[in-house]
Formats: sequence, C-alpha cells, structure tokens
Amino acid sequence: MYPCGSCSDVYETQLEVEWHRHECQYYQMDLVEMKLDAEDYELWRIQSNLFNGLRK
Repeated sequence: MYPCGSCSDVYETQLEVEWHRHECQYYQMDLVEMKLDAEDYELWRIQSNLFNGLRK
C-alpha cells in the first residue's frame, strides 16, 4: 500500500500514488511549503555567512 502522505488516499502501486500526487491539491501545497522552507533556510544561511564574514 502506498499512502499519498498529504491526504488520506492510499493506492496499490507506486505508479498510482505518483499519478494521484499530480492532481492532489494537498500534496501540491505541501510541495510549495517545502520549497519555501528550503528558500528560507538558504537565505538564513547566506545572511549568517555574510554577518560572520563582517565580524572578522
């Protein structure tokens, strides 16, 4: 069994769940949030590197 992970749907095969995820609005919203979290982390990392560089 392959759960979507973002909604309660469960599928028999990996292929079915991958097709479902293209249509699942909850999965798409989770993808956007993961992307935003990654961008926030990257910005924080760049800013802290700049700040540490200025302190030396």
